[in-house]
Amino acid sequence: MLLPEINEKMTRRNVMKLLGQYHSLRRLAGRQYEQKLTASYTLEPKGDGGTSKPVEDMVTRKVSAIEIITHIHDALNKLNGQQRKLLWEHYTISAPSEYEIVTKFNISVATYYRKLEKAQLAFAEVYHLGELIVEM
Repeated sequence: MLLPEINEKMTRRNVMKLLGQYHSLRRLAGRQYEQKLTASYTLEPKGDGGTSKPVEDMVTRKVSAIEIITHIHDALNKLNGQQRKLLWEHYTISAPSEYEIVTKFNISVATYYRKLEKAQLAFAEVYHLGELIVEM
């Protein structure tokens, strides 16, 4: 079978978890990294002369966050306009209320949640080769 049956509830949960971290990922991706001063007030790492582990970890987290954000933006761009706007408003705008979004789209609350569920499933299909999809 080309398209397997998916567990919609778990797939949507994966989307909510990923997009719920969007603000944290943006902050992490934009965060500057620098070495801490050592007790002798030098910027050189102490030890075996290799790269400082905290700096290496910080750079790795930043690069990973940038990569995930890129995948999120690519997936959003593959959705239709209404799905893209709905997910963008719901997850990326700072603390929008349900009332603000429903009013902006001029739809009922029930319709809003039906459309949000469909948009979440569509997002899961197009996000980074479908890695958010949970099969039955």
